[in-house]
Amino acid sequence: MQSVDHEHYTKVKKLPGGAYGKIYLCKCEKPIHNKRIFQWIPSLVEIETHPQFVVIKKFKPLKKKVGLDIDSLREVRFMNTMIHQNLNIPKHVFMKTSKKRNDDTFGSICFVYDHMVSLFEIIQSYRETGESHQESDIKLMLLQILQGFDELHSKMILHRDFKPENVLITKDGILKITDFGLARLWEDKPMTTQTCTMQYRAPELFFNSQKYGPALDVWAIGCVFAEFYLRQTLFSGESELKILSKMVNILGNPTEKNWPGFQNLPQVIQFEKRDPVNLYKLLPKMSSEGIDLLSKMLQYDPNKRISVKDALSHHYFNQIESQNLSKKLMQIIQSKLN
Repeated sequence: MQSVDHEHYTKVKKLPGGAYGKIYLCKCEKPIHNKRIFQWIPSLVEIETHPQFVVIKKFKPLKKKVGLDIDSLREVRFMNTMIHQNLNIPKHVFMKTSKKRNDDTFGSICFVYDHMVSLFEIIQSYRETGESHQESDIKLMLLQILQGFDELHSKMILHRDFKPENVLITKDGILKITDFGLARLWEDKPMTTQTCTMQYRAPELFFNSQKYGPALDVWAIGCVFAEFYLRQTLFSGESELKILSKMVNILGNPTEKNWPGFQNLPQVIQFEKRDPVNLYKLLPKMSSEGIDLLSKMLQYDPNKRISVKDALSHHYFNQIESQNLSKKLMQIIQSKLN
C-alpha cells in the first residue's frame, strides 16, 4: 500500500451522511500521483489528481481489533466490480499514517471522491422554490439511476439503501449511485430485514421476509421516481407502522390476489380495507407512460415488480429530447458546488 499522508488535504467542513464513516469536504493542497494502492481496485489508475475541492470518506478502524468493521468492508470489497460512470468510484485511496495524541483515527482508510451535489439537495431546492422538475430532466436522471443499478444487479449486488441522499450529481450532470455500506451479494439464503431507510423500504422487509432480491432496490427507485414529482417523500412517517399505513392508503391493501403467498409471510399486519388511489390524481404532472412505469415498480409482490433491465426498455424513455440536463437544473447544481 502506498503511504500517502493526510496533510495533502485540508478539511473545510464535515458533511452529513456516512453511516459507516465520516465524510468531509476538503481542499487538495498539492498533486498526488495516484498509484494503484489496492491491486484489486482496477478503477484506481495511475493519474495525477489535483482537484480544488474533494470529498473524503474516512472509514474508522475497529478500536479493539485490527481492520475495519463489517459494513465498511462491504463498501470496500465492491469497489472491484463497480466500474461504471453511474457508480461512485473513488479517485484516490490513502491510509492515515500520522498519529497525534489521543488520535483514535490512526490507520483509517480514506477514500477520495470528486465534490458533487446530492439528489436530496436538488429535490430540496425545488421544494423550497415551489418549482417543478422538467420531465425531460426526470427522464435523464431516472435513466442514469437505472443504468447504474443495471450494472450492480448484473454483478448480483444489492444496494439495500437507495434514497436521494445516496445519489450524487457531478458538475457535468452525471448521476452516480453512492454509499455501499449496506450492499450485499444476492444469494439464495436468509438476509436481515433491518436494512434500507424506512421511507424507501420494500414491503417484503416490513413483513419480515428474509429472502429477497433485486426487486428490493426497484421499489426504492420507484419511491425516488415519485419524489421527483412530489418534491417530498412518497411514503412518509416516523415509524414502520405509519409508513405501512401510508403505503396502504396509496396502494390499497396487500392481499393474496395482488401478492400470492402474502398470508404466509412471517409477520403479517392487517389494516382497515383501503382502495388504491388514482396515481394520475396523486401525480398530475407525471405522464401516462411514467404512471405505467411507476405502478410496475411499486407492485406489492416482488415477483411482479419490473426488473431494472425491463425498466430501461420501458416506453417512458422512448422520447428523450436531449442527452443533457436543462440549463436551469445545471445552474442549481453549479450553485450548490460553488
